[in-house]
Amino acid sequence: MAAYTDIVGRSQLTGAARVFYAAMLRFEQQQKSIIHQFVRDSTDPAEEKAATCTYTRVYEIPSNISALSELDPALPYSWLDSDQFSITTTEHGHNLRFTRYLELQSYWDTGIQQIVKGRLGNHYTASADRLALNEYLTCEAEFPLYRHYGPPGSSASSRVTLATTDVATVDMCDEAAIALEARDVANSFSEPGGIYMLCHPFVLADIHRNDDDYGTAALYQGGDRQFRGWRPPLWNNVTPIVSTRMVLQNAGLYSAGTRTTLNGAVAGMTSGPIKAVTVTSEAGFAVGDIVTIHPAADGDNVLHTSATMENCKIAAINSTLITMERPLNHDHLSGAYFTKTYNIYPVIFVGADFDGGETVVRGTTDPVTVYSFNGPSLGDPVGRFTAAAWYGIFGYDLISPWNMELYLLRSSQTAKLRRQL
Repeated sequence: MAAYTDIVGRSQLTGAARVFYAAMLRFEQQQKSIIHQFVRDSTDPAEEKAATCTYTRVYEIPSNISALSELDPALPYSWLDSDQFSITTTEHGHNLRFTRYLELQSYWDTGIQQIVKGRLGNHYTASADRLALNEYLTCEAEFPLYRHYGPPGSSASSRVTLATTDVATVDMCDEAAIALEARDVANSFSEPGGIYMLCHPFVLADIHRNDDDYGTAALYQGGDRQFRGWRPPLWNNVTPIVSTRMVLQNAGLYSAGTRTTLNGAVAGMTSGPIKAVTVTSEAGFAVGDIVTIHPAADGDNVLHTSATMENCKIAAINSTLITMERPLNHDHLSGAYFTKTYNIYPVIFVGADFDGGETVVRGTTDPVTVYSFNGPSLGDPVGRFTAAAWYGIFGYDLISPWNMELYLLRSSQTAKLRRQL
């Protein structure tokens, strides 16, 4: 039997090791991110360690068709024009804790490299994608010119007025492509598929099954008409990017579903792992339902920018004691909402214009770094606990809303909801 060795080691990582593992973490995020790949990263050295990051956008030089004079040697000139954005940064990070006993009982025996490439890297990727999506969704309230409720022809005026028929259509792709091309976001100089459609698989399924032309394109595409099966096809210069992260779980009209409250606080993070919660009433809930636990302060509907909001799948119901499939990730106060209703599916069309395509920018004042800690302390005299964590200071800003079109939809694929999460 091979000799037992600690996963991380019993001391803090050296500075050189932190730099190495931070680069590995960022590489994992770049490889696995869905939404964040459409975010421009910016780090201003002059602002490092500050509460804001300044991002400068330089505009293109306009064309000039003036004829030159034979008597004037000077050429026409123009000045570079730019504007600046101050991006507010906040602290972000997460701590993965475990003990020597858990190390002995686990199959993780190849060091912190596997932790960074595995659970820690996946967590950072998912967190960055959620923050990026939240920033894209600010378009809904702040830039209504580029926001649509339902497909073309829908009478919906908000998330809660979306009808069951307000699902994705191929007309939506055509409308978004025309709008973006007219704003020079993707035009004849773009490569084919220069507009990207970020969407949930259910959205693509609605388009595929509700339009014969799109279905044909999904089967055959290209000069050799090679069979493509279910791969998302290029349509009218639009390339689908499909991800299960493109859903706002239980974000519809709550009165159209079922809602109760937690009957007692739950310390899912500080005292975890905890799977069971006690609710005021179990009526209307079933095993397999995906519910959202969120603060009562969120109001009538789920607020997906809430830091403590989390989605859970019900594994068992015993009167008012409801057990989830996985442990909770957050602490929840007594009275927090326990909501099940229909989902909202955001669809984001985005491209790169001639000014650089900075739709959403992430400003960083303290780059994301990997840390590991262990050793005796007042609360842990024998050094039982080891921690591996990522930490950074950054923020997001939607600075070019004209580079995008946002649609908020429902889906007809409700029969498959229980397979999610």
